[in-house]
Amino acid sequence: MTVEKKTYNHETIIKLSGAINTPVTQDFMDAVEACRKDSPKKITFDFQEVPYISSSGLGVILRAKKIGNEIGSGVVLRHLSETVRNTMEMVGFIPLFEIED
Repeated sequence: MTVEKKTYNHETIIKLSGAINTPVTQDFMDAVEACRKDSPKKITFDFQEVPYISSSGLGVILRAKKIGNEIGSGVVLRHLSETVRNTMEMVGFIPLFEIED
């Protein structure tokens, strides 16, 4: 998995690629934690190139929601694959986030 983080006009976009599983979640968490410093109005995760997300990856998404709430940022999940969307639906995440296709 790779993580690319960029901030544009008060929006931080974290582009992810590859499977998000336990061995790689630290890089993902580091990008999320860096959002505290940036304090964007919106944190967007681009999942276009993510075929799979494990429970540890879901934990990072929940952490991002908590950080977003603390700093007043909205959290957006963009370009969810069918598999990732189904996983997030099963655990009840979809109503918690803004979803963009």
